[in-house]
Amino acid sequence: MQNLICKDGKVSQFPGSARYNTTAVASPITWAERYYGLFPDGFKKKTLCFSGTSIYVGDEALRTLTEVKSGFTSGIKPESVIIQVAGQSQLYFMTGEDNVYYYDGNDGNVWYQSAITQKLVQGVEWLDRLWSFEKNSSLLLYSKTLFPE
Repeated sequence: MQNLICKDGKVSQFPGSARYNTTAVASPITWAERYYGLFPDGFKKKTLCFSGTSIYVGDEALRTLTEVKSGFTSGIKPESVIIQVAGQSQLYFMTGEDNVYYYDGNDGNVWYQSAITQKLVQGVEWLDRLWSFEKNSSLLLYSKTLFPE
């Protein structure tokens, strides 16, 4: 059954999903993140996703996706973590195969290569530290407090 829901003893139709972008991206989306950045002057929000070998940013008003960073390994399922650092929120993007990149909420949607030398596969922010590990490793890595790099 598509677009049907059983509620109150009867089957009703509900609206289906609609494409966010007017044109399809080349590969399936394997990562999506709603970035809410906390800054001294308020919040910034962005819709981000990964397809093929690239990170895309969504334009809420136009409902379009624009490629902002490419060159990652294809066929990966990235992970991300947001950590508050010195008055801004940084989103760290990890693939387990590539260098770690981060986004700091800038209006130009520029991504920066992190100083982290390990190829992290997953991480979490806890107690103002970045806790993470590499692919096929049992070693838990952690950063200095409020200094994920």
